[in-house]
Amino acid sequence: MRLNQIKFGLIRIVFLIVVSAVTLQRSGGQVTLTAEVSDSGLTAGQLFDITLAAVEEIDFYYAEVDISFDGGLFEFVSVGNLGLSEGGISVAGLLYEGRTGASVSRTEVLDQPASGPFMRLFFRVKSDAFAGLSVIAFHDPLILDPFGEPVPAGEIAPLSIEITGAIVDVRLHIPAQSEIDEGELFNVEASVFASGISDTGRLLCQVGIGGNSTDPAEWEEGLWSDMLFTGTGDDHRIHYRAEVAFMRPAGEWHIAVRSNLDGGDFVYGGINGVWHPEESPGALLTILPRPPYRYTLAKWDFNNESYSPFLFTPDNAGRLVSLHGASLQGFPAGYSGLSANSNGWAGDAVGSKYWMIDISTKNFASLELSSRQYGSGTGPRDFILEYSPDGENWQSVDGGEIMVGTNWTSGILDRLPLPAETEEKELVSLRWSVTSGISIGEGTISNTGTNRIDDIVITGINPASGTVTVYPGDTNNDGVVNADDVLALGTWWLYRGPPAVWQSAAFIPRSIEQWIPAAATWADTNGDGVVDHRDLAAIGLHFGKTAGGVTKDSTAPLSTLIIDPVADGRNSGLVVMTEDLTGLRGIAFSISVKGIPPEMWEIRNSRPAFENADGASALLDFEILCDDIYEAAFVLKGRGEDIESNLLAGFELVTADVWNEPFSVELNRVTRSSENGVTGPVTEARIVPAEIVRAGNLPDNALTGGGVRQNYPNPFSKLTTIPFSVNRAGNVLIEIVNIRGTVVAVPVNSFLEPGYYEISFDGGNLPPGIYFYRFRCGGEAPVVMSMIRS
Repeated sequence: MRLNQIKFGLIRIVFLIVVSAVTLQRSGGQVTLTAEVSDSGLTAGQLFDITLAAVEEIDFYYAEVDISFDGGLFEFVSVGNLGLSEGGISVAGLLYEGRTGASVSRTEVLDQPASGPFMRLFFRVKSDAFAGLSVIAFHDPLILDPFGEPVPAGEIAPLSIEITGAIVDVRLHIPAQSEIDEGELFNVEASVFASGISDTGRLLCQVGIGGNSTDPAEWEEGLWSDMLFTGTGDDHRIHYRAEVAFMRPAGEWHIAVRSNLDGGDFVYGGINGVWHPEESPGALLTILPRPPYRYTLAKWDFNNESYSPFLFTPDNAGRLVSLHGASLQGFPAGYSGLSANSNGWAGDAVGSKYWMIDISTKNFASLELSSRQYGSGTGPRDFILEYSPDGENWQSVDGGEIMVGTNWTSGILDRLPLPAETEEKELVSLRWSVTSGISIGEGTISNTGTNRIDDIVITGINPASGTVTVYPGDTNNDGVVNADDVLALGTWWLYRGPPAVWQSAAFIPRSIEQWIPAAATWADTNGDGVVDHRDLAAIGLHFGKTAGGVTKDSTAPLSTLIIDPVADGRNSGLVVMTEDLTGLRGIAFSISVKGIPPEMWEIRNSRPAFENADGASALLDFEILCDDIYEAAFVLKGRGEDIESNLLAGFELVTADVWNEPFSVELNRVTRSSENGVTGPVTEARIVPAEIVRAGNLPDNALTGGGVRQNYPNPFSKLTTIPFSVNRAGNVLIEIVNIRGTVVAVPVNSFLEPGYYEISFDGGNLPPGIYFYRFRCGGEAPVVMSMIRS
């Protein structure tokens, strides 16, 4: 027993000697403890770690420390063993907001004292952290040796942590899938979180619209456009907005956003944050195509007290509503405005008494019909809508039964589909036929009983409709906007067709459903679905522009006229004409004035040399002057007959008094339009002085010898003198003709002997402009000269 006690005592003595030796190694002072962060500059959302280490060698077994930090900027993640504690155990926990306790321990004694790291602390910068400096501090560090004795150690110096500005999150704030109709607008909302960034000018946010679902980082640059800053939210996110559907065709479109800071790399965003193909993909926008345009083939509202339609396609102009077996009785009040009235429905009315129309459905399908009927108590109650492809064999239309009441809300057909047999026909007959002898009051139909019909509308779509590209202002689709484009406005005046999905005035291509007829498609320059005076604006706005790589015509001029100088300026009457008669309804021409500065001349009283019975009210006119080029167009509205004329247009060229040198007038281009809508160049056109125009032909040379002379004064305001000579006795006829070819006065129509004459002509009642006086003596060829009423 004593021996065992002695052995134990020896072992204890040895252990104490070892401990005393280690203690002696530290007797000179405390162990220095350090902390080092893994990254010097951190960004929001970034994971980082801090390493704690002992500088001097120690007999390490256990360590603990409290860490304090800004809980609004950082979150503690975990603690790990490292170096001196490698292979041991660790534990950590949040003591309270912004303070964590952590400890590490070995499970075996070190072979010998050592220095180095002993603890790794993991933190994350919060995703909404702002940039700036912050401090992570360490409190009450404790190091224990294998005997549980504290190892004297100094304090750990706090760490200054810098959070740098960076884009942390970019995201869409729209549904994952959206659906709109073509022509609707769609706003994309997005936000960016950039830590510590208050200057939004440093940020760029863009939206991308791609036709596929690939990684937006691989999309072409042309698919991205800038978004508009809309404000900063309470969550410090910076918000943006952009409209993405304007002028975008139907289809599926993938949407993503991206942002960069100070022009750096882009960060891409999806619906849940930074873009990820599964967790945060882009959004999908489906644009549904607009249904085909529904044309009004004909509409009768009777408000003009006529049985003709007031809206119609060209093939249905003048189609009358007729009545069979009963009597028309004027135009009393209808559903809105007036209606067509009738009586005389008594007797054997079934199948023999009806309203009827004939209509062309050529080029149209999916036909629908609407109408309203009203009657008195003794008028017919029961009708059926019937159709006939040949006007003889009749069939009822499914759903076409009508029960008329003493109101406008009972006897209604509302967009009733017509049978396929009525589609795309040169002529189809439709009738509203009586099917019984019962009156609205459920008695017998009286001969004085009335029936009214109103608002008959037949619509259809183009079964062969396609999409074409239109540039606003280029009405003839030749790639150039010039005076020629005015001609189409007259040809297709008041035609109606599919309005543009996007009615933009910008000179950019827009897709539109092709009209019936196709040539009218481009005449609707503003895209509102009707060709009228409003479409002239785009021609003026985009005059001279070209589209689709087309270049302006640079061919040689058709004709060149040298204007001789005069000391006091001059007022020259000029005429555009051809040698042969030309059939036309419109004319456009372009001239260039060379050898004289643009500010030294001007064009006045430009007029066409043709007209029809409707006069000026039926005429569209357009003039524009660009530097040394003057262009004009004159066209009659609608599709009437051609007018035969060899005189096309005339105008006055007025030069300044200070200019007395010769210059030239070049006729660059002449284009005509005809009744069938065809336009084309007039290649044989010339520009000539009005005073040497001879009826039907150009002269070989200027007038010499006998005949008529130039009037004086010219221009004149009221009185002018026309000198002429007669070589052989005969009847002399002098007619005053306006530029449209109309005779406005006959100052001479007498038999005269040979000699020299002067006649004073009073033109004070004539409007200002160019006039011609036509001289004829006996059977000689007429001579025409011009004069100007100022």
